[in-house]
Amino acid sequence: LRAAGLTPVREPFSAATPAGAVEMCNVWAEVPATNGDARAAVVELGSHFDTKRIEGFVGANDGASSTAVL
Repeated sequence: LRAAGLTPVREPFSAATPAGAVEMCNVWAEVPATNGDARAAVVELGSHFDTKRIEGFVGANDGASSTAVL
C-alpha cells in the first residue's frame, strides 16, 4: 500500500478459534476521489490469507492467492 502512495491502517483484533483466541489484523487504506466529489462511490476490494496450524503443513494455493492478485 505504501508503494502505491497510500497510508496503510492496521486494525488488530482477537478472534475466537478452535485453537483458542488468536490475534489477527485487518490492513486497509483509503483512496481519495480524484474529481473532488465527496459523494464519490465507495468500492471495496478485499482478500484474506489463511494459516493452518498443522505440524508439517507447508501450504496450499488458496492460502494467499487472492491476496497476491490484489
